[in-house]
Amino acid sequence: MLILEKEPSQFSIQCNKDKFCMINSNPISLEVVSCPSVQAINGAGKSFDAIIYDTEIDDTPLQTFNNINNKFSSTPIIVLSSIKETDSTIDMLQNGAYDYIIKGFKNYSQVLYCVTGAVKQHDELEKLKAISKSFL
Repeated sequence: MLILEKEPSQFSIQCNKDKFCMINSNPISLEVVSCPSVQAINGAGKSFDAIIYDTEIDDTPLQTFNNINNKFSSTPIIVLSSIKETDSTIDMLQNGAYDYIIKGFKNYSQVLYCVTGAVKQHDELEKLKAISKSFL
């Protein structure tokens, strides 16, 4: 799982890393970066089970989301936003975001539920891709 955060050291999910490292009984690797550059994120062709994107990472959240979504089209993206960013968050949902979480959450069960659903969706899509390749 990739987390794109403005200040990774302050990201509250970091404190609960162990909860996210085992989802669906499968080990999940957690990478937290502050760089909004999609090229820097992609590195050596990495793939992720899910991406959490903090909209405060830069001044053009919709454009950055679209770049990330284009680069990682089969990866569910969860948008992390503040209440004041509802318009751009709605645009991101309409452009393919898996879900969104409003900042300031105190209960991690909502975040864990959302991430678990995204990872399960990604796993199922990967299985379908493998099955469809076997028919070609």
